[in-house]
Amino acid sequence: MDQTLNSEHWGLHRFFGGKSALLAMALIITLSGCSQQFWRKQADKDTYRILDEKESDPRWDNPRKIITPDPRSRFYDPSPPDFEEMPPDDPAAATDMERPNGIPGYKGWHKYGRAMGVENPVWLANFEFTPEMMDENTGEYICPLPKIENLTILDAVELSYLNGREYQFQLEQTYLAALALTLERFRFQVRYLGIGGGEPGGGLTYENVPGVQDSLRMNSRFGVSQLLPTGGQWAMELANNTLWIFSGPNAGTNSASILSYRLVQPLLLNAGRKIALEGLTQAERDVLYSIRDLARFRKELFVDTVGGGYLGLLTQLQSIRNQEYNIEQLERQVIELRVNAGAPPGNIGADLEAFPAELVIPDSLVDKLRYDDIQKELVWSGAMSAEEAQQLLSLSDDVLYMGAARELVQFLRSEVTPFDVIQIESRLASSRINLLTSRQRYQESLDSYKIQLGLPPDFEMTIDDSGLEQFELIDPAFERLRDEIEESISIVGLLDNQAPVLEQAKLALVELERLYQKLIEESIPLVDVDARKVQESKPGRLAKIQDEETRERILDTMERDAEQLVNLKGEISALSRAFERIRIYLEQGESDQASLVRAIEEILDLREDLLVKAQGLQVIQVGLRSELIDINRYEFNLNDSIGLALENRLDLMNRRGLVMDARRTVDVIANRLKAVLDVVVEGDIRTEPGTSRPFDFSGQSSSHRVGIQFTAPLDQVAERNQYRAAQVNYQRARRDYMEFEDNVKLQIRTSWRDLQVLEQNLETARQSLRINVLQYDQAVEESNAPGGTSNSGVRGRNIIDALNNILDSQNRLVLIWANYERSRLAIYRDMGIMEIDEQGLWIDPFYQRLYDDVDARFKSGPPIEPNEFCPPLTPAGEYDLTLLPPGPNDYGNFSPGTNESGSDVGFENGDLPGIPPVSQEERPFVADPLRWNPGAGLGDDVRDGSLPTVRGPEFYRELGRISQPDSGTQVPLVPAPDQHGQLVVPE
Repeated sequence: MDQTLNSEHWGLHRFFGGKSALLAMALIITLSGCSQQFWRKQADKDTYRILDEKESDPRWDNPRKIITPDPRSRFYDPSPPDFEEMPPDDPAAATDMERPNGIPGYKGWHKYGRAMGVENPVWLANFEFTPEMMDENTGEYICPLPKIENLTILDAVELSYLNGREYQFQLEQTYLAALALTLERFRFQVRYLGIGGGEPGGGLTYENVPGVQDSLRMNSRFGVSQLLPTGGQWAMELANNTLWIFSGPNAGTNSASILSYRLVQPLLLNAGRKIALEGLTQAERDVLYSIRDLARFRKELFVDTVGGGYLGLLTQLQSIRNQEYNIEQLERQVIELRVNAGAPPGNIGADLEAFPAELVIPDSLVDKLRYDDIQKELVWSGAMSAEEAQQLLSLSDDVLYMGAARELVQFLRSEVTPFDVIQIESRLASSRINLLTSRQRYQESLDSYKIQLGLPPDFEMTIDDSGLEQFELIDPAFERLRDEIEESISIVGLLDNQAPVLEQAKLALVELERLYQKLIEESIPLVDVDARKVQESKPGRLAKIQDEETRERILDTMERDAEQLVNLKGEISALSRAFERIRIYLEQGESDQASLVRAIEEILDLREDLLVKAQGLQVIQVGLRSELIDINRYEFNLNDSIGLALENRLDLMNRRGLVMDARRTVDVIANRLKAVLDVVVEGDIRTEPGTSRPFDFSGQSSSHRVGIQFTAPLDQVAERNQYRAAQVNYQRARRDYMEFEDNVKLQIRTSWRDLQVLEQNLETARQSLRINVLQYDQAVEESNAPGGTSNSGVRGRNIIDALNNILDSQNRLVLIWANYERSRLAIYRDMGIMEIDEQGLWIDPFYQRLYDDVDARFKSGPPIEPNEFCPPLTPAGEYDLTLLPPGPNDYGNFSPGTNESGSDVGFENGDLPGIPPVSQEERPFVADPLRWNPGAGLGDDVRDGSLPTVRGPEFYRELGRISQPDSGTQVPLVPAPDQHGQLVVPE
């Protein structure tokens, strides 16, 4: 009997170790599942293929689909996405994670490391920042943040793609829409779901009843099913229950299996492709909508970056320059009015019948005081100090003399400020306050623009102002010449026709000849160049003007400018005769004082003539350069513009699709009002009871069933309400679409009218500027004229009004130019025909020429010079990896290059060689440098596998290696990936 029991036990164990073991292994493998990395890669692969598939039209073909940011981006995360380091936590909140409610929490939160910050630790490498520039304890930068100088439109667009949060959000929204579609598509595939939707599973239970029996029970279930496009569903499921009894009277093995199948086809509720495919249909359309939204967002991003931010900053900057020019003119007029009104002429006389015989003029006043026997005047030359006034009054007690002396002192020492000067100084103070306010607002706008580009506001940044060159209406050379002519008073002002000095007159003539030659050789050619440009641009400019009256006015203005320039050049040339006369007078003046006096008077007049002629050239140049201010004219008429918008607006297409979605929803919800009427076919195929063979199915133990299931639709109030709500929503969708289409037309009509009005306003603003410059020129002449306007305050008021008008005209001119370009950008965006290239730039010729400007800058740029590091470079081998920016290291919590468990996290060693200076030369930008191709390498992430070769120290090691000054090649600061998303370090 023992032998029989032993043989039975051996049979049990052999059976348990055979087929059942295979079943157990299959069960374990099935239930173990796949890694999170596998599922993430699979999700990316399916999602990117869908996005590539949906971009079937060039109008919504987006060059980038990958949601992983560029490695140069501020929010790029270098950690492997499935093993992220823990970010910095709030100290107070961290205690609740470590010990929630005082209970010891999970200890392995930081097993993948601790990040020092939430932003990309190496994003500042683009600006030549290195880890040693960070504080060891706080992670703060101990060197000044980088400075971006002369930010161009190309730079701004690049930064908006690299660091733009909204662009990244739109990419992720598109990804999530496609991700949701993968599930809807998967629902119609064969799935590992059994009858009732259960996933494969099983259990193994050991039971011991002391003194009775030991047993082991294993149950398992495995099924597949599929949802059919008609609304039906089939499912098959295999279930097994095996019992091993190792001891007791019933020792042995018993295995029972059942193979079930079920087919359900609705005939009313949820029946048909219209209902069954609705979820898939909507998900497919949602992906298309999202892709179109992304394509339109790229247009909006360009318009916001260029029109909303960059042009706004240029406008503010030019307004500040206009205010500075206005203040310079006010300051100049204050000085001139003070000279004309407060500072007397060179010789002031007071009536004195006879000079006191006993009075002897002291040596200290010999050059200042004299008596004119012919005019019977006590004459004072130049300014008078307080000491000189006191000395003058103490020279004699003669009553007549004292009266004349007091008259001179009262006149020369008067502290009364003319009302004209008070007016201008008041305006000058207000202008200075306005200038400070404008500068403050500009800095605030610049900080806001930095945030718009994804940069911290404490970055130092200046913008490229080359677009404002056409608003430099007066060449700086003219300003310098005018200043020199005015400063010549230091020489010419010494001349005194009452006491003429020949040598002083000769020196004054030499100075005026120098200024005259400068006017001839430098200033006139500048105006000639502008005049030539105006003539060259005249045919093209007149061809763009549709209004005949405007065209005639422009033509008359150009001809008048040319005529005035010819006349003024003739007048300037005629001044040479004045120089000849003065030379003759000076030769005669060596022996004839009257000729010398005549020469001095001519010199004084000649200086004024030079100043007037220089100002006249300025007026002509302002007019000529105002004609050279150009705009990128819009060519479409209104009807064509509206037609293009209705045909190409991506968001309008989406709105049209939403109306259809709402209409389909009505039918789908209407189906819920129907009764449940399903045809059901099902059955079970079982093994014979009491056997130990799990796959020995028997027809005698099987059953097959066919039937109909019906549920009456009597309690349908909720469904009724949903149906009516769907009908209402459909009507709303129709009205919303009509409103949206009307708003599209309104946007086009508004922008088109803005363009027409702004183009006309530009011509008017040119004329206004010309008039205001002439007004200012005349006001200045009147204020400086001898015996000018006698009414107190009129001269000051005229100058203030003229300068205010010039400032308004200048500001209006640049504002019209900027608003025109904004409107042009807006109308192209709203028409949907603004095509954006892969770098994020509009393909408009004006903006595409910016690439040529960059190429020219590279070819003609200065030689590359090494940077100076702050702090100085640390010698190789002396780096502490705990100072590296956040990334693979846990920053001082554990040994460098390891996590909490002490395992390696990707560093080969702990030393980091010194980083040589990186080239100063700027490289052309690429808005999407990753260049991932959605059709190849799908599901691969740049941070998988290959990342340790470019993380942390390795990144800086490669950066230093490929950036050697003698390497002969220019490479990006961040290695660019290939088409599969793998980082490639150039050799």
